[in-house]
Parts: sequence; C-alpha cells; structure tokens
Amino acid sequence: WMEETEAKSPLTIDKERLTLNCWAKFLGDIRITQITRARVNDYVLHRKQKDESSNRTVNLDVLILSNCLKYAKGEGWFKGKLPTENWKWLKHTPPKRALRPPEDIEKVCAEAVRMDEAGKPLYASGEVLRDWLRLMAYSGARYQAALSARWSKVDWGNRQLTLFTKFSQTVVVDFNEELEKHLRDMWSRRLPDCDFLFPSNRQKGPGHLTRLYETLNLVKNKVG
Repeated sequence: WMEETEAKSPLTIDKERLTLNCWAKFLGDIRITQITRARVNDYVLHRKQKDESSNRTVNLDVLILSNCLKYAKGEGWFKGKLPTENWKWLKHTPPKRALRPPEDIEKVCAEAVRMDEAGKPLYASGEVLRDWLRLMAYSGARYQAALSARWSKVDWGNRQLTLFTKFSQTVVVDFNEELEKHLRDMWSRRLPDCDFLFPSNRQKGPGHLTRLYETLNLVKNKVG
C-alpha cells in the first residue's frame, strides 16, 4: 500500500521493510493479535544486548511496528489497545555535531574527483559526490532533497531553486553566487532529456539517486 500510494519515499519504505523483517524473525509465527508488551520488551532487550543497537535505533524499531499495527487495526484485523501503546521511549540525547568549515568540504570534493596515474577517476561516483556535497553546502538542502532536485524547479529568471523536503513540503532557496555558479556548471554537464540533477542508472526506482554514502565514506576516510 505504501509503495502504490507513494505515501513515503522509496528509501523510507526500504528501511521500514528491513525493520519489520527483523520483528517478524524475532516474533516467529504468532499472530499480530498475540503480540504482547512483554514480547515487545523482549525484542528491545534482544536488540540492545545481541545487536548492540542504540536507543534511537530501538525507538525507531518500536515506532515502525506501532505504525504497522495501527494500519492493521484500521483495516479491521483486530480491536483493542496496541502492545506498543504508551510504551516508554528509551532515553536518547542526539550528539552535538559541529559544522564543517568550507575548506574541509572542499578537501573532500577535491579527493572525490582525484585521478590515478593513468588519468582514470579513483571513484566511480566521485564527480556526482562532489556535485551533491557542493549543492548541499551552497543551498542548505537536506541530503535527500538535494538528490531529488529537478531542473524544472530551477528558476533561472528569478534566481531561485525549489526543493522537495520532508513530509512532501517545498522550500524555495534564493541563489547566492556560489549556488548559481554551481548550478550553471552542472547544467552544462547534465544528461539530455533528464529532469533530475542526480539521475539514477537503475531501471526501477524513483529516477534519481537515493544514496551516496559508500563513496562518501571512502573519500572521507582518505582525507581524514
């Protein structure tokens, strides 16, 4: 239902499917009407002790199960309270992260497009990674909003970029000098007849890239 109605992004649906598979494996063949608070707590201990999952990850696991059970209840599969209702969330304090200075970002960008002795790129997605990082740096876009950006949403006349962000909302970003220069450079290298700034090479999927973390981690580790 989520996929057909596009109620959530494909990446979110994939993450939730993985989590629900973990629940299904742990709970076994019991019916959803037989899931108790005790079994939920047993799962939490299992994730904390065996998988060494963080409190945030465990909280998300319980939230995803709760959303699935709410949908099942709405479809008439059972009545009564959910086993996750009023579940006490595990304490989680988000880590404080310092903003990286522009010179650090440029170090990563420079490494991303570095060539080997034969003049071949060291990273297959290096140029795409560099373009993505600079777009986020110059526009303030979230990573998925940047990856799903469209050329049809670039207003050259009014010097504005419209981005789709969380919860299907839009954000309009006014050009600054760096952002406009970067977009014009990307426009000169764009794929013909493709509306996405970062098109996917997969036949199935949303049509744009959904992740670049593997390449990003390689490059970050290289530059320290």
